[in-house]
Amino acid sequence: MKTLQAQVPDILIEEVNELAEKQNASVDQIVSLALAAQVSAWRTRESIASRAHRVDWQKVDEILARVPDVPAQPGDDLSETEALKQVPVAKPKKARVPKRPFSETEELKQHLLASDAKFAELAETHSRYEKRLSELAALHNRSTEVQTEEATLKKKKLFLKDQMELILRRYKEQTTGH
Repeated sequence: MKTLQAQVPDILIEEVNELAEKQNASVDQIVSLALAAQVSAWRTRESIASRAHRVDWQKVDEILARVPDVPAQPGDDLSETEALKQVPVAKPKKARVPKRPFSETEELKQHLLASDAKFAELAETHSRYEKRLSELAALHNRSTEVQTEEATLKKKKLFLKDQMELILRRYKEQTTGH
């Protein structure tokens, strides 16, 4: 094993120290695990991107078109993921349920922004993160702290987007019966 020296923002050092204490582990162990996880994530992302470029989407569509649209057999249906269960979705009020399913995702987003407080809150936070990322991108001299903040905001923004997508999906299921 080798020793690695790195300049790390003070706030990140504090977080690592707290985590090491909570996990009853050394700072070296926490940093090694985090570094291994990040390297693995980068490699996985590169592998997926490489595979995505080789996909023949027309062929995928042809294959999926052959799949019959029937309900799953008992025992084959998938239960909702834990993430779906954790995201609260406001049940649509009778007066607000459209008479037809939403044909456009953008129309559904606008409806949820007006009718679902949780969705609106997620969208507002997502927008704030996007604005801050734009501010950071405009900086010419980007310190390690700025780069760390940028990476953190990108992850938080992606998490919010995933939560918003879950709400969209659940609302579509409620209003269309699918």
